[in-house]
Amino acid sequence: MFKLMASAFLMSLLAFNTNAQSIPRLWKVTQTTDDGKPRQFHILAITHNGLDAEYDQYYEQTVVPVFKNATALFWEAAALNASTIPECPKPLAATRENARLIASARQLVVNESMAHYLRTVLPSDVNEEEREAIRMSQEIFAMHQAERLSEYGLLIGLQVQFQRSYASEADQSERMAIPYTLLQLRPGINRVSVDTVDEMIAAYCNLDTDRAREFSFQMKKWNATNGVQMGADKESGNRDFIASLKSNQ
Repeated sequence: MFKLMASAFLMSLLAFNTNAQSIPRLWKVTQTTDDGKPRQFHILAITHNGLDAEYDQYYEQTVVPVFKNATALFWEAAALNASTIPECPKPLAATRENARLIASARQLVVNESMAHYLRTVLPSDVNEEEREAIRMSQEIFAMHQAERLSEYGLLIGLQVQFQRSYASEADQSERMAIPYTLLQLRPGINRVSVDTVDEMIAAYCNLDTDRAREFSFQMKKWNATNGVQMGADKESGNRDFIASLKSNQ
């Protein structure tokens, strides 16, 4: 986001995508204020994942210089906590397919929680019996947590786990989503969230009869059979991002 009275820098979050290969993705919008002064906004297409493609030559040569002259940063900064998201006022229709979707999502949350745990390195003096006891306790805890998640909470929980898994990839450990990297360049810049937690929850719940279709669409991003997120590898993410930019979606 650029100068507030002169320009602002907005983050436009794409559903999932990257290696932009220097494809232009920063758009400038010029407005005139009530007192006749020009005001500029720069809108940058990004993902939530901090993919390689976003940290290309275009980012260094175009995005960073523009940001350094900005007076404000606008982005989707509202943070949803999966465990505190309430159920929608109107539940999903009580169909067999909807029940299967919810059950699959809960199991996938458990699977991904356990996958994350299994990547944890325990002290060398922990014996096999103790390791198995810890694993069983972790699984019980994961199942309990999954059962407590609301419908939308399940989707947010999966999103968080996906990002955590993606960040654990070997050469992705230092990557952050673009807004956080930019904030390191100018930690004192005025920052504004363009959404709120309540707005995000309401937007999902207000999908009403389309919620089941949205839930099903989101579930297709993961393989519910074995808990492997579809497209979680780096190259797939890069290809998706490039394709999205080229198609303007």
